[in-house]
Amino acid sequence: MDSTRVLKTTAQPLLVTIFLGLVFATTPVLAQTAVDLGVDEDDDGTPAVGEGTTDADEKGLEQLQDAIRVIQQRPVLRRMRLELQAQTGLGLADVMFRNQLISGALRFHFAENWSIAGNYIHYFSRKTSLHQTVADDYELFPETSLHQWYAGGDLSWSPIYGKFNFFGKGILQFDISLIVGAGVTVTSRSTDLKPTGVIGLGLRIFLTRWLAFTSEFRDHIFVEDFNAGNEVVNHVIYQGGFSIFFPFKNKYRFAR
Repeated sequence: MDSTRVLKTTAQPLLVTIFLGLVFATTPVLAQTAVDLGVDEDDDGTPAVGEGTTDADEKGLEQLQDAIRVIQQRPVLRRMRLELQAQTGLGLADVMFRNQLISGALRFHFAENWSIAGNYIHYFSRKTSLHQTVADDYELFPETSLHQWYAGGDLSWSPIYGKFNFFGKGILQFDISLIVGAGVTVTSRSTDLKPTGVIGLGLRIFLTRWLAFTSEFRDHIFVEDFNAGNEVVNHVIYQGGFSIFFPFKNKYRFAR
């Protein structure tokens, strides 16, 4: 038999035996090294955290989790922006007269939740059919007080800010505001300026970063001079419309 062939036949099992011996010899060493380093593997072969770690490692992970915060930026910021409002509405409290209105306001948001505004309301008032019915059927003639205009200012606080899903078409942001203000009212009874206090509740829904739908309920409180004497009038109105914010884009201090 050829000596070379005998040598090859004898060497192959010997090499296989040496290779398997090295594999089994190094496996415990690698496992021990992984334990010492605090690293283990999940079923998918990726390193697992928490198994074989020391108390110092776990404390470090807790500190890291406390330090990291993921905060979503608001799509719309109001601070240091001007808001131009245009609305229309009507009076709700007086059944003898129909007080339709248009209004405009210029609002400055000096803080994210606070703003001041100057506003003007012009009324288109007329008598209702009930006024004529009372005069014809009962021979009573209610005193006429038709609203003409209001001018004043207000302070608004927006403590509630949120968002909702609009029929699966997108996420819309909104805020709710409390309004306190003062101004003057003129009615058809005289040209005198009647001091007027205002309290209200407002809703703003942002359609874009610079356009919003607005809706408000306001109570205008003033003293009217009737022939029978002075009387406190609560003139409740509803108005709705749109707002445009300037500048059009938000500016964040820090990048996302």
